[in-house]
Amino acid sequence: MASLPTNVKGIDGAFIRRVRQFVAEGKDLAAMHSHLTERLLKFGAKFRELWAHAKKLDAGDHGTHGDYLRRELIALIGDKGKTIQSDWRTIGEAAPHLLPYKDSLPPTRETLAEIARAQIKGKPIERWIEQEKLGSDSSVREVRALTRPKKAKNRSATADAQRYVTVTVMLDATYGEAAQLFRSLLDSPQVVKIKSHKSFHEALKSALGPENYDALKAKAA
Repeated sequence: MASLPTNVKGIDGAFIRRVRQFVAEGKDLAAMHSHLTERLLKFGAKFRELWAHAKKLDAGDHGTHGDYLRRELIALIGDKGKTIQSDWRTIGEAAPHLLPYKDSLPPTRETLAEIARAQIKGKPIERWIEQEKLGSDSSVREVRALTRPKKAKNRSATADAQRYVTVTVMLDATYGEAAQLFRSLLDSPQVVKIKSHKSFHEALKSALGPENYDALKAKAA
């Protein structure tokens, strides 16, 4: 933040001192924000280390050391949910890679866990930060929008678009003359649909006759 001038003409001195104090507190908050993200990442790393140590002592995922660690974490955070324990282990795994970006990451467990999962999957965290898609104020929803796979396009619609060819033809003719020109086209199996004004349909019906028109009218939209 830019420093405030020491003398401002027409501004009360006491007010200037209050504004300076306000700006100083803002700087402290910004520093605390970055420091909190760093501490959360390091806390996750420490939990993962303890989890690995417990597994080694218990010779597996379940045992007295792992149970003790889980109980202590539950007492600390006040939640028995396995998701929170999993979040801390995930954050701990990605912490070494995320710490260099601590100033640009949000200081909440839920959001850091989403970012950590993305990092482990090889997502471009640094590029998201450079493109300002990810920042210290990003919400869980915003991060999930970045990390979750996009919905697949309708394959059927895409296939149809690739399969069919659309051609627009402008004719210097009456609807009756146009109907005579398109009469042979309608018999072709390659012609799927002909779109035109209602008057063209009437002229086509007249040119083909009611019976022949009924057999082909599905192509005339």
